[in-house]
Amino acid sequence: MLRILATTDIHMHLLPWDYYADRPSNIRGLSLIAGLIEAARAEVPHSILLDNGDFLQGSPIGDFIAEVAHLDPDALHPMIAAMNHLGYDAACVGNHEFGHGLEFLERALSRAAFPVLSANILLSRGETPAYDKTLRPATALITREIDLPGQPSRTLRIGLIGLTPSQVINWERVVLGDQLQARTVFESAAHYAVQLRHQGADLVIALAHSGLGDSLSPLDHENSVMRLAKDLKFDAILAGHVHNTFPGSDFEAGTGLDPVRGLVFGTPTVMPGFNGSHLGVIDLHLRAKGASGWEVCGAQVALRPVFRRSAAGRMLAAVREDKEVRAIAMPAHRKTRRWARRKIGETSCALHSYFALVSSSPSVQLVAMAQRAHVEQALHGSVWEGMPVLATAAPFRTGGRGGPDNYTFVAKGPISLRNAADLYSFPNTTIGLLLTGTDLKEWLERAAAQFNTIVAGSQGLEVINPDMPGFDFDLIHGLSYEFDLSSPPRYSPLGRLIDPHARRVERIFHDGAPLDPTARFVLATNSYRVGGGGGYDMARASKIILHGGQAIRSILASYIATKGIPPMDPQPVWRFSAMKDTSVTFLSAPAAAEFCAEVTSGGVSPAEMTDKGFQRFHLTL
Repeated sequence: MLRILATTDIHMHLLPWDYYADRPSNIRGLSLIAGLIEAARAEVPHSILLDNGDFLQGSPIGDFIAEVAHLDPDALHPMIAAMNHLGYDAACVGNHEFGHGLEFLERALSRAAFPVLSANILLSRGETPAYDKTLRPATALITREIDLPGQPSRTLRIGLIGLTPSQVINWERVVLGDQLQARTVFESAAHYAVQLRHQGADLVIALAHSGLGDSLSPLDHENSVMRLAKDLKFDAILAGHVHNTFPGSDFEAGTGLDPVRGLVFGTPTVMPGFNGSHLGVIDLHLRAKGASGWEVCGAQVALRPVFRRSAAGRMLAAVREDKEVRAIAMPAHRKTRRWARRKIGETSCALHSYFALVSSSPSVQLVAMAQRAHVEQALHGSVWEGMPVLATAAPFRTGGRGGPDNYTFVAKGPISLRNAADLYSFPNTTIGLLLTGTDLKEWLERAAAQFNTIVAGSQGLEVINPDMPGFDFDLIHGLSYEFDLSSPPRYSPLGRLIDPHARRVERIFHDGAPLDPTARFVLATNSYRVGGGGGYDMARASKIILHGGQAIRSILASYIATKGIPPMDPQPVWRFSAMKDTSVTFLSAPAAAEFCAEVTSGGVSPAEMTDKGFQRFHLTL
């Protein structure tokens, strides 16, 4: 048997620490996963340890190392030092590895004691994948010696392919420029899977930094694991990118999808959460084939969380920290905490995301105001000066798979750099698009996939569609509008048009007048959207009139430092259309109960607690 141990989307969470709240957290951290790795290795004679990408960026400590400390050319990046210590056999480049530019990426990876792979991110593109010049090695072939009863040991050859969302060259164009090209995940996977078999690989494993998607996703979709499993032959697939867990209840059984056994079109597949929450385990049972080969005769897939819930509902670490990983992380950890505590302003009210999926939220509005002001300033002296500027923003931390602690909360009083990072978690940059009123309406229709369809007169239906992450719920500030929940969605949670006749967005106003479909606007959005993130097809590169070079988080921090927290518009940006004798439910943090009066679009009241620590709330429509 070969045991595959997998991590993904660690996002620089070396330690069990919440940098946004500046307090310990027992639900994350590579130093906790290390204990699971040690135990899982001890249970079997043969194992390999793999990471599926997004390990260098995604938390304040990662940003501090890249943006403030500026990793020295000869310095060993703490994450790479920890992965070297744990004995990773290989890793894949995730999209967030590119967020601080190529020079930083190459410097960080230069001392990795394991191959870091990407088959489809290219320095130059040939006529076929065989002639591509890849940024990182496309594949790796590693071996294990397997004992056979009464026979000499036999070599097991394991082929690995690294696959990265091709959209990253657009998402990170501001920092990458035109240095890179790409192929689709599917095209490169198809080529290198065959190549590895020809090179003698007994097993071929895809390290696909990609979500499951669905079997109808186009071949160039960022979430394409179901297409890989359906149309190509892999012995196992490591998935990630979308911060779900598989196997488990995050997914429902369907054609080709078995979330109990962890199979995607029969291929053992694991997606081990995010921020160091889980260790993925795939056990491949093998039997000798021919004179020297092997074949898979069975598989089990499982997830092992780093946490457990006590009888009182508290989240406790399920394993002891690895002392060496902790020691590696501590110097940068201490410096990051000091840096993140720097005061940049004051707020006269708490800013939070507790109700950001059911009501207009000041925390989201503030981010939009900062982007809007930045773009208005950047357009001074241009042909676009004086044109109405609007801004998109989405709530990043809205519970979901991250649990009841996964909400933005900035207390009334001083605001520090860590609070700015809490309000805007990723190093996206601002982009200005020239759009029409029709484009804006379509943008909001895409956002409206966040909600389930609600039957008029019903009581207690769940309003939030859990298949759509909050960071894809883009709101347009500078307009006012309503979402009609009685209408079916026009788009799927992945952004695919599913009902061209459906319309949910109504009563759209700009400056007190109905939105003119032909009017032109400048929309401040982010590089992730323009690169295809979230499936907002109206965010086309052809619409760009302004390329921002500054991270939105820095824009936000500067805005707070220079302008403070301006009074928020008392009129909500959006609301649900009224539905007589109808109420819905949604989940939030228990702490949200203190702020129920802030929801102006309907009465909100707390209900029961769930077994996962969320508070259920009722909302009257």
